[in-house]
Amino acid sequence: MNDFYTITLRVFHPAGCYEDMETSLRMSANIGHTAGTSRKTPTGDPLSGVYKQTAASFNLVEKTPGYLVDGIGGVLSLLHPHRDYFFRVVQEGGRVALYVGVFFEVMSGLCLDVELMSSLVDMNIELEVEYFEAP
Repeated sequence: MNDFYTITLRVFHPAGCYEDMETSLRMSANIGHTAGTSRKTPTGDPLSGVYKQTAASFNLVEKTPGYLVDGIGGVLSLLHPHRDYFFRVVQEGGRVALYVGVFFEVMSGLCLDVELMSSLVDMNIELEVEYFEAP
């Protein structure tokens, strides 16, 4: 089997600026925008309207072969020092999520054990999983 996965941290907040997210997490966002600023395409062309919330996306694991659950465990260990920040984001009306892309050649699945799910809950992190058939 030739499964691959990617893991991205996504942080959403009703106000503030995404640069503050970068500072708090000590990471550089690959995508970010601030509530109230003009919307743009990924190439920088203007769109109508403004962003309704602040958001930042941080690539944590590039396309990596292996079992996704092992990767999530490693990422959660890395993110644990930011637990209080994640709690504050959620308390202020935002949300924090791990977005996971799974690329597979044949039917695939996963099982999150109680310890892994408890870690996600303890840090107020949602899990978003999207499956893709590998080309």
